Amino acid sequence: MLASPRACGGTDCDDRDPARASRTIELCDGIDNNCDGQPDEWWARCEPGPNVELQCCGDRCAVANCAEGYADCDDNIANGCETNGPCDTSRIVELVGGEGFSCARRASGRLVCWGSAMLEDFYVCGQSEFTQVLEVGNIVDVAAENFNACVVSVDGRVSCWGDNRLAQNGSGTTSPWAPPSWIAGIDNAVRVAVAGANGCALLRDGTVTCWGGAEGSTPMSMAGVNDAVGLALTGGQVCVVRAAGRMACWGLWPDASPNDAGLDDAVSILSSGADVCVVRATGQIWCRGGSWWGAIGAPSPDVFVELPVSDVVELAMGHGHICIRKRDRTVHCAGWNISGQLGDGTRDNRSEFREAPSLAGVELLGAGVRVTLGLLPDGRVTGCGSNSSGEQDTRATGDSSIVVFATTEIP
Repeated sequence: MLASPRACGGTDCDDRDPARASRTIELCDGIDNNCDGQPDEWWARCEPGPNVELQCCGDRCAVANCAEGYADCDDNIANGCETNGPCDTSRIVELVGGEGFSCARRASGRLVCWGSAMLEDFYVCGQSEFTQVLEVGNIVDVAAENFNACVVSVDGRVSCWGDNRLAQNGSGTTSPWAPPSWIAGIDNAVRVAVAGANGCALLRDGTVTCWGGAEGSTPMSMAGVNDAVGLALTGGQVCVVRAAGRMACWGLWPDASPNDAGLDDAVSILSSGADVCVVRATGQIWCRGGSWWGAIGAPSPDVFVELPVSDVVELAMGHGHICIRKRDRTVHCAGWNISGQLGDGTRDNRSEFREAPSLAGVELLGAGVRVTLGLLPDGRVTGCGSNSSGEQDTRATGDSSIVVFATTEIP
């Protein structure tokens, strides 16, 4: 019997496979083709497809970029970027963002996210490109903060993904990073909220269930409320608007009791970080919270104060900054401005609301940790602030305090 080439000092690393040798091209197939001890490096070869640039992600090929004007709508690499134009032309109805990523929800229920900070490794392999993070279920609500996002499907299920070190994805584990998975035991949700180490869902029967942090890795019902119609989550507290317009908040532990917040005409509620704001029946906006840079101006984190704004049709909250859209289609912002997220062409923090020329004319507002997003009349999404991970523009990265990055049309 002849000795193997490897035994004789040759370059073959598997005598049973003639395709494996040190000078062989590395393929994206789960095999160490070139015998360097590392299967499927990012540069491993993927078979080319039409109008697409592919990249090796783990042991599979994934879409990295589409040719200009084309989109990948079916997640099938065999036909590449098959659509000449956007995948879905239904109206964008919700914009949210976290740290380094942004998401848009269309009226059809399709959710598209872009950026790379929390999508890396299991969706776009580190590329700042669009990705449809969920392929099942029509999405009716989405929430995002820091490195986490959660959604509610039309049939009431909840799915979360991203950082899971404190069990904030409700998956029953504390795996550091988790891809999207449906949370067991929830099938009647209508809203979802995320903040810090926790996630909460508002259920159709008016009750609230929460998970993560002290609540553990699986959902636990919050006692004392069965008539909630609105939901917000801040650092350590869950707040709701009740059917009669009363607002209540309580600590995130199972035996906590709701405390009346002193507002009896709340219509809707929104939160980010440690701040929470309520739109009242009068159209006034009242807020309380940390107000790091004076956007709220409250003397204490527990005191509600009225924001000095009027003619408001929409409110968006990021970490430490607040923006409002007025009836005349101007946008005004206040608060933290380290990356230019206030849209005024500066990086100066400020406590008073001023017009944001970079966001003039938008038809919908959204915000992330250091970014503010707006939907333009032509269907594109524009933004100001951080773009370090492509959360504004998939074609470039870097903060922008003056230049406004606009994405291509959302697929």
